[in-house]
Amino acid sequence: MRHRHLAWVPLLLLGAIGCSGQDGPTDVYELYGRVVEDVDGRPVEGASVTFVSDTLYRSSTSTDSDGDYGMTVETDVPFGQVQAAKDGYVPVEKTVYFDSARRRIDLRMRRGP
Repeated sequence: MRHRHLAWVPLLLLGAIGCSGQDGPTDVYELYGRVVEDVDGRPVEGASVTFVSDTLYRSSTSTDSDGDYGMTVETDVPFGQVQAAKDGYVPVEKTVYFDSARRRIDLRMRRGP
């Protein structure tokens, strides 16, 4: 009888391990902002903007002619990074904490070599 109880332990552990990862419940947030040049504040059109959560959920978009971006973010944790990249500029990144359903993050990019 004692061995029968021990046989269940590995199965319970496998079940717990199988429940982790990106199969859990998620929340949806709106992330938006503006990407501008660091020196003069001009909008950076066509920059690629990507959100990556601490558990590797991803969402991407690009900026419009005014440097504005907006995206819907689905994630299982309220933390992550928003990154902007464009040829001719140094990539930039900021930490995001969703303390509300909508979060604005503005980014300033420096021209690169």
